[in-house]
Amino acid sequence: MHSEIVYGNNFKEGYGVFFGDIRYSKIRSDGGQDGLGEVLEKNVVLVKDTFENLEVVQHANGRDWWIISAQLYTNKLFTLLLTAEGFQGPFVQHIGNGYKADIPAFGAFGFLVMNQQGTQMARINTDTALTVYDFDRCTGMFTGFRELAFEDQLVIPGNGSIGDMEFSPSGRYLYILNNAPCYQVDLWADTLKLVEIELMGEVKPKCNVGRGIAQLGPDGRIYISPTSSGLCLHTVNYPELPAPDCQLVINAIDLPVYNHGSLVHYPNYRLGTLEGSPCDTLSTSIAEPGPQGEIKIYPNPASGPVQIEITLADYGGRDTELVVFDALGREVHRHRYPPYAYLYSWDTANLPNGTYILQLFSDQRPVATSRVVVMRE
Repeated sequence: MHSEIVYGNNFKEGYGVFFGDIRYSKIRSDGGQDGLGEVLEKNVVLVKDTFENLEVVQHANGRDWWIISAQLYTNKLFTLLLTAEGFQGPFVQHIGNGYKADIPAFGAFGFLVMNQQGTQMARINTDTALTVYDFDRCTGMFTGFRELAFEDQLVIPGNGSIGDMEFSPSGRYLYILNNAPCYQVDLWADTLKLVEIELMGEVKPKCNVGRGIAQLGPDGRIYISPTSSGLCLHTVNYPELPAPDCQLVINAIDLPVYNHGSLVHYPNYRLGTLEGSPCDTLSTSIAEPGPQGEIKIYPNPASGPVQIEITLADYGGRDTELVVFDALGREVHRHRYPPYAYLYSWDTANLPNGTYILQLFSDQRPVATSRVVVMRE
């Protein structure tokens, strides 16, 4: 799924870049004359219009996908459903107030961002307003919205454009990331309001402090690329805490090579089936349920830090803990996973040689067990 990128001021004054048609291309990942793959269809137009960016979210059946976009400036939203048989739609819905087309959109893009639960989508025009929509993964319909109108434009002229938005793992906080001030919005509050976030960290040589594309990481932190070339990434270390305790740290991670907007905005591939949902577009039989959980450890044997990756049937709605025991059954380590986090780094350097048992608990019930061997000379 992709869109046409259009440059220039030929749509609305002040809008330098926007999206054209919604398209798809079909690609085989292997085969072809050289064995490296083959393009079967290219640039097939699904919807011809002018759009903001695309967002995708898993259908409540856990296999199909909703593809979502918004017509530039208006309150017109488009959804397409991608199934094993192909595309359905587009389905059109008018909801919300849209944005004032007579105000130059200095922010360059309107951004659409879905939370990890697939229940809310945020849309922003930095000159006008933030809109948060409620979304039904079963029907693909937006069922309501809340709006936060801006008294002043968020992007200061000469300071660049908005970078991106991202939700905290639980969906409570929304982060608005700019070259200018960054903001946190508490979506569980009765009234939406902007809370400016104090920046932490330090300016470093060859590191750009602009905040660009954001992505919730597998460890529960938010990672942010710079808006132009640099050797660092920024982070929100504790996105579930209110500002300033969330800790937005500039240049937090040093990189070995330059990057420029190089983070990919992934959907939540682990969202899965909506428990108790009455809808299902699948014509195939229901697959047998897999294991309740899984633990992967690497490297193993270990002599220092190990990466522990977990797999769960439900990543967001359960209390998840990892407990490590020695060979005598004594607890030596415990870690609580934030919602939707599935990767954890644990240092075994101070442990004696031996075999250690790792047990994963979901809502205080054991769901997976593994072991790691600590071995040093």
